[in-house]
Amino acid sequence: MPFKKGRSGNPKGRPQGSLSKENKLLREVYKKVINSNLKNINSWLLQVADDNPAMALKIVLKMSDYVLPKLSRVR
Repeated sequence: MPFKKGRSGNPKGRPQGSLSKENKLLREVYKKVINSNLKNINSWLLQVADDNPAMALKIVLKMSDYVLPKLSRVR
């Protein structure tokens, strides 16, 4: 029996957009690592900004991808 377009082969499976156990664990570990090193990250970012403010801003924007969802992903 072929699958219909837009339908999963397992309708009772994991909901679309939900995190797998592995991704959930990785996010928790990442959050703990960042939170425990905020002072170091802040001082390092200030050093980068002294030499290259544009690069420091680029780093902050890239890091925000891990904290703030993209607008297209917000429901």
